[in-house]
Amino acid sequence: MVAIAGMFSCTAQNNSFVNVSVEQFNGLKETASITILDVRTPEETGQGIVKGAQIMNFYEEGFIERASALDKNEPIYVYCHVGGRSSKACKDLAKAGFTKVYNIDGGIVAWKEAGYELVKE
Repeated sequence: MVAIAGMFSCTAQNNSFVNVSVEQFNGLKETASITILDVRTPEETGQGIVKGAQIMNFYEEGFIERASALDKNEPIYVYCHVGGRSSKACKDLAKAGFTKVYNIDGGIVAWKEAGYELVKE
């Protein structure tokens, strides 16, 4: 599983991030030291989140300041509803100095369609 993480390296130097599938992410989430970030609204997160996710509404003022308190050297996996907001959040996180930024492609919709579990916060 660690080999998967190495295949998707990115750096903040080029303000980039890497898209990963829900299947790739699911294989990593229990075995690696990672941060999982749900950037959806409170209404959306009330329907359920990925176990272990931290919630930070991308639309709320001060998003990047709050996110900057997280470990910038730990891999951070970001998701939203279908991937638009999380892509924007990933770009912002990379610009803010996060070194390993991953967008979960398809967001929570793809997660549910794959049959993976959600938990209530």
